Amino acid sequence: MKKILILLFLLIGLQIVMAGEIHRVDLSDKLIHVIKIPERDVIRFDWDGKEQEIMIKSVDSDGVSLTIFIEGSDVPYYAKLDYNNFLNLDFNRDRNTDIMVSVNNMEGNTVSLALENRDFESNSITGNVVGASGSSSFGVIAAILVLVVLVVFFFVWRKKR
Repeated sequence: MKKILILLFLLIGLQIVMAGEIHRVDLSDKLIHVIKIPERDVIRFDWDGKEQEIMIKSVDSDGVSLTIFIEGSDVPYYAKLDYNNFLNLDFNRDRNTDIMVSVNNMEGNTVSLALENRDFESNSITGNVVGASGSSSFGVIAAILVLVVLVVFFFVWRKKR
């Protein structure tokens, strides 16, 4: 039983370490929005009333690996970007690029991405810029709460024996 509890604590601790922050971005007020973001963090924005996410999977000397979650799509999309290429995203499938993503700078495990709103004049994007201070820490708080409940459960169980 002790081994299972130790393993459980290690898994919860690993989840806390790997949890990234969510950075909400408003693309409706600028043509190009540049955001500096570390690996494992997520850029979240609204497009046509649907929530879209770009997760920075990893940053290395070869470039940045992205996972794109498009609301309504069954599977995420994966892309690898560097200084020499860019990614065109078409959320409404009208064959026109809605957002172009490119790499501005890479330092260590942090990347600076440029998100260019290609539909700037006629967009229907909503949302507010929150920035780093308003980033979501829900995952970390939930993991800590689960850890506390497990510790309390363990001590109650141990007292009964």
